[in-house]
Amino acid sequence: MKRAKKNPWGFAIIIGLLLFVGFLVYLKPWITKAYGQTAPRPNILLVVTDDQRFDTMQYLPKTSAWMAEGAYYPQAQVAIPSCCPSRSDMFSSRYPHNNGVKLQADGVKLDMTATFTYYLKQAGYKTAMAGKFLNPWPSKSAPPSFDRYSYIKGGYTDYYAYVN
Repeated sequence: MKRAKKNPWGFAIIIGLLLFVGFLVYLKPWITKAYGQTAPRPNILLVVTDDQRFDTMQYLPKTSAWMAEGAYYPQAQVAIPSCCPSRSDMFSSRYPHNNGVKLQADGVKLDMTATFTYYLKQAGYKTAMAGKFLNPWPSKSAPPSFDRYSYIKGGYTDYYAYVN
């Protein structure tokens, strides 16, 4: 049986971002010593929308304006078309079969000490999230590695919002 060729670009983009942030953190002592001050760290804003068609950005003008000022990845793809496994893939930079989150109910299986938000927090970044987190995340439990959060749990009509 011939094996299908995997598209590594989505994974490569996330790994590239993590390596870039890690590189900046690694260089911080030398930059401080050489210039007597710390170079400003980049702000990172990651916008992810579920179930959005590519041709509907016209309805999000402020989001489009933010994207015009930063990096844009028009060829980015998700590893799996299922929201919780896809978000786990994004947080961990690992495919669902490697991070343990293959189904909607598996979100609690994600190793939260191996996510890009964990590494950003360890590097001194202030982190925040708003929207959906991982579907089965325990109610009233703060999502790890976020200083501020506002997340929604539930479906389209029976949802609950948790804010700190």
